[in-house]
Amino acid sequence: MNSSKGISIAALVCGILGLVAIIVSAMPLITWLLFAASVCGIIFGGIGMSKSKAENGSASGLAIAGLVLGIIGAVLGLIGVICASCVCVVAGPLGCANPDYVALASAANQLASYGF
Repeated sequence: MNSSKGISIAALVCGILGLVAIIVSAMPLITWLLFAASVCGIIFGGIGMSKSKAENGSASGLAIAGLVLGIIGAVLGLIGVICASCVCVVAGPLGCANPDYVALASAANQLASYGF
């Protein structure tokens, strides 16, 4: 197994993990970790493509797929990070498990009923 194949597989795995970030966007720590995984997918995809071109004369399909999934995962992960950060700002560090979150949500609903 050549060295570019292992890096290309790592890029693909990291890119797929990055796509999961939008699904778990309400969990801030996991969202940040999956966003970092998609960035690693972009890096590994670029390295895998350059090594594959040097060894075989053409880019590996795994490296290209990892790069593309890493880019898509980074964009979706950024949206997830923004959503997770909003949850932390509004609900506090405990998220929706914060006891004050219920009071905050009911106060927001009451303000919404007045037209604010």
